[in-house]
Amino acid sequence: MKLIVKTKQGNNFTVDDDDISLWIELEDMLDLTFSEAQEKIKRQSMKVLTALMFIGAKRGGYTELKTQKAWIDHELESFDVAVDESPKDTDREVSSDN
Repeated sequence: MKLIVKTKQGNNFTVDDDDISLWIELEDMLDLTFSEAQEKIKRQSMKVLTALMFIGAKRGGYTELKTQKAWIDHELESFDVAVDESPKDTDREVSSDN
């Protein structure tokens, strides 16, 4: 999945969910496991989607704001979700060890 983000300041960027460190930061931020976050995304959780976008904005240098709420209120204009239909390589045995 790719989140294509447009900000009020005219910044356009893409957040790609293939980045493992993005998921680790999301887990720390929202206290959700990868599986829990994926389930919420399937149910179109705006909290999880905007958290991913906010993390991407911080990492890409597109915001200096400190909180997700401030970023949503002052910078986020719109976004689109592009879904990659190809299956991801996952190893259930390794991920179940945590």
